[in-house]
Amino acid sequence: MPFFRKKIRVIFLLSSVFFSGCAIDLHQHYLLSAITPTPPPKNKMTSLLLVLKPLELPNYVKQAQILTHEQGSRVALSKINLWAEPMINGVERVLTQDLAQRIEGEVLPSAQRLQAKKIDYFILVSISDFIGTLGQEALLSVHWQILDGKRQKTLRFKRQTYRETLPDYTYETLVIAQSRLLASLSDDLAQAVVQLSDE
Repeated sequence: MPFFRKKIRVIFLLSSVFFSGCAIDLHQHYLLSAITPTPPPKNKMTSLLLVLKPLELPNYVKQAQILTHEQGSRVALSKINLWAEPMINGVERVLTQDLAQRIEGEVLPSAQRLQAKKIDYFILVSISDFIGTLGQEALLSVHWQILDGKRQKTLRFKRQTYRETLPDYTYETLVIAQSRLLASLSDDLAQAVVQLSDE
C-alpha cells in the first residue's frame, strides 16, 4: 500500500508539471496604429519642424487593461484584453506618425533632443475622454493648441469630440476605431498647421 500511494503521488506531481508547462496565455494584446491619409494635406512651400509637447490623458486610460463604457456611469476593465504598451506612449507614437504623414517636414516628441533645431510649431494635445462602448461607438474628446516655435504663443486652439461607430462587440474593432479617431485629430492638426504656414 505505501508503494501504491507513493506511485500515485509521483504521477500527480508529473501531471502538475506537465499541465503548468503547457499553460496557455489567454491574454490578447493590442496596439494603436497610424493611418495613412487620403489625400495627405501636406504644405507645398516649406519643410516644417513640429514638436509634440507632453500629452495629457485622463488617469482612467493609463492602465494595462482596456477599459470600456457600459451603462450610465459604469465602466468595465477587461481581464484578458490588454494594451501592449502604456497608453500615453501609444497615443504619442501614433500622433507623431500620423502628423509626419500629413505635413511636409518632421514631427518630433518633446522628449527628443532639440538643441540647435529651428522649431516652427509646438503642438499641445490634452485628451479629456478616450473610451468606447462595445457595439456602439468609440469617442475621443480633446483640446488642442498650436503654439509658435519661438515664443510658444498660442496661434490656434480648438475643443472637439470625434466619434466612430462600432459595428460589433470585439476589442479589435474598438482599437481600430480609436486609431481612426487619432487620425481624424491629426487631420485637423495638420490642416491648421498648413494654414498657418501659408499665412
